[in-house]
Amino acid sequence: MINTACAMNSLVPQVLVVDCDLKDDHFSQLLKIPPEKPGLEAFLTGQSSLQDCLYRDEKRHLDIIASGAPVHASQATSLNLQAMILELRNIYDAIFIHCDPILTSDLAEFLSGHADVTVLVSQGDKTLYRDLYRSAVFFFRLEIPALAPLLNWGGRKDKDVITIQLEKFQKAVYRFAAKRREKAAAGKKEVKQS
Repeated sequence: MINTACAMNSLVPQVLVVDCDLKDDHFSQLLKIPPEKPGLEAFLTGQSSLQDCLYRDEKRHLDIIASGAPVHASQATSLNLQAMILELRNIYDAIFIHCDPILTSDLAEFLSGHADVTVLVSQGDKTLYRDLYRSAVFFFRLEIPALAPLLNWGGRKDKDVITIQLEKFQKAVYRFAAKRREKAAAGKKEVKQS
């Protein structure tokens, strides 16, 4: 997302990235935003103004609103978020909002309903076709004006469920074989001693 926002910044001068990831403050760590900088959660709860939540990344020439503390969907779907999006649209040429996958998040559905363009990211080594299809159908039902598919092969490689189960099975087989060898060795000692 950051790379795409940087590329967009070469076309238009005012670009904003908003991190609405409910699980963690991924962008703050990635972009080294000071931990004391208020984020989206502080704005939605009325603890900080929108201006206080903006962080300027001079290296990338982007403005960023980090999520801050975990944002709850009930806070995010408040009128504050709708008002924030409307206010930001008057200032910025392009706004990128990062959030959880649409199949797992009401917030993603809410934000997609207010988007001009939604990016459907699939991970080449993990995303199942049925999930990709369900996501696309979801976007079409929301009548989003534009959908941009993105195939991502980068990032951390997580082990799939089958690999994890095979590794567990392999360890169990090794433990079983070791116990059998120990039992056989103990049996041979008993025979020699008698």
